[in-house]
Amino acid sequence: PDRRVTLNEGFFARKRVLNVSSSKLDGTPVTYTAEQIHERSRLISLGIDARRQRFPEEKPYVYQPLAREEDDNRWNDVTRQNLIKDYNVRDFYI
Repeated sequence: PDRRVTLNEGFFARKRVLNVSSSKLDGTPVTYTAEQIHERSRLISLGIDARRQRFPEEKPYVYQPLAREEDDNRWNDVTRQNLIKDYNVRDFYI
């Protein structure tokens, strides 16, 4: 049978990140806003849609924080260019 692998490198609960001040790796101060959390979370939806496209017979997972935003988070050339490229600059450092 085909193997299925999921990799999760890190996780912060929203309530542990929202309005928290920290420094990026280069020392730049940052306070994480709801908008920043939302934009970074879009990568989860992109991953879900990429899997949906690869395995159309599976029922896709519904990521509740971005439910009803699926059309804005389709795995395609536009989102790969706008969201995936340099995605790491949106990482959170707590």
